[in-house]
Amino acid sequence: MIFRRGEERRREPRRPVNLDGVVHGPGHEVACRILDLSGHGIRVRLDRQAPPPSQVVVIEIAGGIA
Repeated sequence: MIFRRGEERRREPRRPVNLDGVVHGPGHEVACRILDLSGHGIRVRLDRQAPPPSQVVVIEIAGGIA
């Protein structure tokens, strides 16, 4: 299967959002911006350069949703 650059390959469409969040993991907590959501994941922009742990929980601040 060949995909062109920018072509959507996700099973579910992304929904653009602009939400404040926190990426939380063992010994790690950093503010983030939640950029989009889908049924299978989210895309975030971290506020600092340190790489996150391999497994994290992202918490949307306003709604308190993890």
